[in-house]
Amino acid sequence: MGEVEVIQPGMLSSVQDAGRRGYRHAGVPESGAFDDVALSVGNRLLGNVSSAAAVEMTMVGGEFRFTESTAVCMTGALGDGALVTDDGCEYPLEWNRPFVVPSDSRIRVGRFSNGARGYLCIAGGFSTRAILKSRSALVSLPDAGLGRRLQVGDCLEFDEHGARSSPTEILESFNVPAQLIDRPRSLRIVEGAHTEMFTNADRDALGDTSYSVSNQSNRAGIRLQGLRIMGDQPNRVASEGTLLGYVQVPASGEPIVLGVDGPVTGGYPVIACVIKADLAALAQVSIREQIRFRWVSRQDALDAYAELQSLIQTVQATRPVKLTGGKNNA
Repeated sequence: MGEVEVIQPGMLSSVQDAGRRGYRHAGVPESGAFDDVALSVGNRLLGNVSSAAAVEMTMVGGEFRFTESTAVCMTGALGDGALVTDDGCEYPLEWNRPFVVPSDSRIRVGRFSNGARGYLCIAGGFSTRAILKSRSALVSLPDAGLGRRLQVGDCLEFDEHGARSSPTEILESFNVPAQLIDRPRSLRIVEGAHTEMFTNADRDALGDTSYSVSNQSNRAGIRLQGLRIMGDQPNRVASEGTLLGYVQVPASGEPIVLGVDGPVTGGYPVIACVIKADLAALAQVSIREQIRFRWVSRQDALDAYAELQSLIQTVQATRPVKLTGGKNNA
């Protein structure tokens, strides 16, 4: 077994896999990687199962030291970063391409430039403790006993010989489809649980307005600032089950889009729901960024998700490369 030591965790980093499924009836959110497309792409490029655990970094990356040589892949939002070897030589990081990390070297990731979340995927996945069949940390509820954010000095185990694709299944090179990397910030929505409670003017306004992402946003929910939806709907409805992507309208009238750590029940009316194919794009919205919604039909939503899954299935395991273009700063 090898280890990755957390030298600097950045703004908010945590271990996330595909999520904690099957426990919502007990009040447990699914959690997992907010950008599940980025997680799948990184894992598939490495030959892992798509759900293998990775490190999710928010807004700003971090610094991590590897005790053993292995292969990793950076996905999600792009950022400045370097691989620093034990002799002080630095190599610029490449995204969406597996590369070799020598033993006793470090990966340093700075601020993300085109999104909110980046992912450090590793060959075989991280082997941290699984709780309720998932390694995902419920960072929005740190007292829940379901993991926590990473801290300086944490050591994450990985199996450098973990089960991955056989050598005959690994390609020499592969270009990830652009649609899996460059995702628009116009989020498609379908009618929600309480759409009929809102006026046509309210529905039109939601689709015609540019909203700013509030600095109160997190993995539990993306809070928006802008035009207030203030129709005749009640401020609260009977508490009922919620889903990732629900667009709730609280008493303030400013929408909240539920995230992966969001509550499993809620009492705010739901005017719409972000379609499943656009949830990864939702994960990448940054503080103060402007986003818009666009109404689509349920059939459009199903077609978009099928197209997304087909694109993900094209991603194949690729032979890790050694980074080049380094400079010695020792």
